[in-house]
Amino acid sequence: MSLPADLLSFLETTGEGRLVIACIGNALRSDDGFGPRLAAELGARALRNTIVLDCGTTPENQVGPIAREAPGAVLIVDAVHLGEAPGTMRLLGADEISRSGLTTHDLSPSMFLERLIASLPEGCRVRMLAVQPASVAFGEGLSGELEQALSALLKLLW
Repeated sequence: MSLPADLLSFLETTGEGRLVIACIGNALRSDDGFGPRLAAELGARALRNTIVLDCGTTPENQVGPIAREAPGAVLIVDAVHLGEAPGTMRLLGADEISRSGLTTHDLSPSMFLERLIASLPEGCRVRMLAVQPASVAFGEGLSGELEQALSALLKLLW
């Protein structure tokens, strides 16, 4: 499973502030649980200058905690319908996310992004690591493709 080429450069240039990884998803809907699973895996390890938040299905409730960290960069991680093979990952800019309306959730990411960006320090960069799910049907556990994607991402972050 290959990571987006621009992900490493984004992670290396967080500026003066911390990196906040905001993990979104529902662990009871198969691959939509990618974000919460990543948060659980990363939460077990201390990452230098990085804050990891499990935002669950209500990321709008985490705008305040994210903003209080005064981050230099925010990486939102979520399962997103990209129309590509399961496990495919793409790094999306805030404008791409807002315009696309891509989501596996009922709430559009536009509202969350607008509130988040308005609350962040000037110059803070926001990106979404979008991962194509195989299934978001009710059920626990990730598909094989998303397990591979998770493994590749964890190797990069650890």
